[in-house]
Amino acid sequence: MAQKKRRISLFFLPFVVVIPLVLWNVFQRQITSYIGQTWWIVGLVVFIVLTVAGSIIPFIGAFGSFFGGGYSFFWGSSKKGKEILTSGRAAKATVVGIGEHSGGGTLTINDQPVLNLRLEIDDGYKQPYEVSFDTIVPRSVVPQFQPGAMFAVKVDPADPQKVVIDPEGAKKFQGSIAGDGKPTVGGKGWTKLDHKLLEQDGKDGMAKLLGLEDTGRSEDFNPVVAISYEVYLPGQEPYSFTKEIPIPSNYIQQMKSVVGRTFPCRVHPNDRTKINVDITF
Repeated sequence: MAQKKRRISLFFLPFVVVIPLVLWNVFQRQITSYIGQTWWIVGLVVFIVLTVAGSIIPFIGAFGSFFGGGYSFFWGSSKKGKEILTSGRAAKATVVGIGEHSGGGTLTINDQPVLNLRLEIDDGYKQPYEVSFDTIVPRSVVPQFQPGAMFAVKVDPADPQKVVIDPEGAKKFQGSIAGDGKPTVGGKGWTKLDHKLLEQDGKDGMAKLLGLEDTGRSEDFNPVVAISYEVYLPGQEPYSFTKEIPIPSNYIQQMKSVVGRTFPCRVHPNDRTKINVDITF
């Protein structure tokens, strides 16, 4: 809705000068005869200023948030964000939800979506708590912010609702955006319990990438592919399965180049189709 209003305001902007000029030519004599030339000019200037302000203020708000760190604060690009990265308290963030920005509808800045993130923060000092905020999330990393994904953040000691992603600390979490740049193959639709079971009781094995097929659909701005594996676990018969996963388009060709190769994997103890595969290119 907010984006639509800004477009409507921009549509009327060219008329801001045209309308006063028409009024000037049509009603100048009648109006000035009642209020005088000076007050007519003052009124005209006020009208133009108010109309221009009403048209561009939405843009000032949007771009002010962007360049001032409002939508990009989470990425540590603002002055305050950098301060938190330097002196903030280290914590773990788990994605609880991701969706449209809080104003509703679709909003993009520089062709990147502005989304609402809900995170559960565990800083080790208090019970885990939730934060919610709007931020730019580059299209290429949206799949890595699905519910259940974990990464490191820094928390503002003065305001625990303010969190900034920690690129250095994030390296220890598999699939984090600041890690080794590999796609996270697995984890879609998993619960926090699934991740915990995989980490604590998962079985190590090998997975052969059998193939990738485009489904013709997309999800979270990324193409959905049907990816097939043949999995080998010690002391068990190999088994195969296919699952559909949204994968950033820049990774698809790289993954196709390693079809037929075998990689280390970790298999969920209760569901053999839930696996994390350590794909290297």
